[in-house]
Amino acid sequence: LGCSDAAGAERDASEGIARGADLVSALTIRAAARYSREDWAGAIEDCTLIIEADPSSAGAWSTRGRARGAIDDAHGALEDSSRAVELNPFDAGAWRVRGAARLELGDAAGA
Repeated sequence: LGCSDAAGAERDASEGIARGADLVSALTIRAAARYSREDWAGAIEDCTLIIEADPSSAGAWSTRGRARGAIDDAHGALEDSSRAVELNPFDAGAWRVRGAARLELGDAAGA
C-alpha cells in the first residue's frame, strides 16, 4: 500500500469489520494500512487481534515485530520477529528486524 491509498484502505477495512466481513482478512488489510501510515499503535493492536484469532499468521507476527521495532520496543520486536521466522523462514523483513533488535539489546553475536 502506498501512503496515498492507506487511509482509504484503512477506512474500507474498518467498514468491513463493522459489517461483519472476515475478521482476520479485514484486520490484515487494516494493519498493513496502519503500518504504512506509521500508526504503530494501531498496527500493533490489529496484529495482536489477528494473532489471537490465528496464532500461525506469520505476517501478523512480522508486521507487529516491525511496528514494535519502530517504537523502540526491542524486546517485543525480537520476540515477534523470532516467531515470524519460525513460521516463515523466508521472511527477510522479519530476519532484518530480529537482527536489529538483537544488536539494540547488545547481542551482536546473535544478530
